[in-house]
Amino acid sequence: MCDLFAGTSVVSGALGHNVNTYSNDIQEYSAVFAKTYLGNYNWEEYPRIIDDVIVIAQEYVDNVMKSYPDLVFDYTDITLNEFNALEQLQQDLISQNFEDIEHHLFIKNYSGTYWSFKQCLWIDALRVAAEEYSNSPVYYPLLSSIMYAMAYNAQSTGHYAQYRDANNIASMEDIIIYRNKSILPFFKKKLNELIEYTGKNKYNHTITSLDYIDCLDHTPNGTIVYADPPYTFVHYSRFYHALETLVRYDYPDVLFKGRYRTDRHQSPFCKKTTVTQAFQEMFVKIEEKKSKLVLSLLYP
Repeated sequence: MCDLFAGTSVVSGALGHNVNTYSNDIQEYSAVFAKTYLGNYNWEEYPRIIDDVIVIAQEYVDNVMKSYPDLVFDYTDITLNEFNALEQLQQDLISQNFEDIEHHLFIKNYSGTYWSFKQCLWIDALRVAAEEYSNSPVYYPLLSSIMYAMAYNAQSTGHYAQYRDANNIASMEDIIIYRNKSILPFFKKKLNELIEYTGKNKYNHTITSLDYIDCLDHTPNGTIVYADPPYTFVHYSRFYHALETLVRYDYPDVLFKGRYRTDRHQSPFCKKTTVTQAFQEMFVKIEEKKSKLVLSLLYP
């Protein structure tokens, strides 16, 4: 089975313990989710992994705060004007060099936007800690758990198209609820769940980050293809660019209020001028591969 536009890989994860699965999406964060769900784990080899990761992350946090003791932002008992000034101070960190800190992507690019400086600090810290396991299968559950924590701490509306502004007291108070959340408990919760959920996997899976036509070129003839392409003029990369940046951790140039990657993917399925050709090419290629297509449809 080929999950051609895997996204968050829930289809691949659901089917991948019953059949050999080819999970594909052009965005790399999708591959992390697929490798998390479809991995082959022996968690007994990592009996203290949560504690060990936190030790590494805490050391990073302590070192940053030692170097920048003034970067403390308190949301307690503040007015609307004070709140917006506090947010702006954090957003202005995008102009800070942080040359003496080797890993600083989120505190530089995203402080005071979707997350507070402190939340970004812990995102960077856990990302640094995860890299210590980059040659291990558990690397992917670690990254997935960070992405989960990011989602449940973000003050945006379920995605990363834009963060919210505080235009009145009510919106300020709602945003502060999210600013006062902590990354670490959500990371621990999700990693514990993944340790419980995942284990041995005997199937032969292939996970790629390819264009949909390139993926079909690589799939065996006769594969069942599940296709759920985007059905909207808004590119999905606009909603998930922060996840892509976490996974790639490549210090991209970011633009506009949403702090979008300048190289974010533009899908032909999201453009009126190219969508018909995109479907035609997909249908022709699937026919050439003598495969069967399960097409997800979105009705108006």
